[in-house]
Amino acid sequence: EDGMDGILDFLTSLDDDAFEDARLSAETYDPEELSYIEADHPVQLIIKDTPENYRLSDKDRDSIVRYIENLLEDNLEEELELIEVSFAGTKVQYTTNGFSLPLRVTTRGPPSYYDRVLSSAEDMIMEILEDGMDGI
Repeated sequence: EDGMDGILDFLTSLDDDAFEDARLSAETYDPEELSYIEADHPVQLIIKDTPENYRLSDKDRDSIVRYIENLLEDNLEEELELIEVSFAGTKVQYTTNGFSLPLRVTTRGPPSYYDRVLSSAEDMIMEILEDGMDGI
């Protein structure tokens, strides 16, 4: 049988009701759309001038991670998709009047974007975080 008719017959054999009136066509696509690249961006969030010997609770740590995730989702360029923001360490690192929180920001985008601006993606993430720190 002809290629498209054969495919349609096959689909109909799977589920006659669902495919009995179906129409089939084929188009080309840009292969880059299927080959998006994921990249991890390490971020060390440093918070200073907290009360002496302050300890961050797991609940507050998770809230900060969610806040950062929302901030980035709202402000990343369209070419980049935010996959996740996660706590990247086994523990928060404390100083006498502050702490640092290691984060991993995972994004996905087309290879052409990363070829052009991988370091710019990290710069953009840092700029968004610096501009949005007042909300924490």
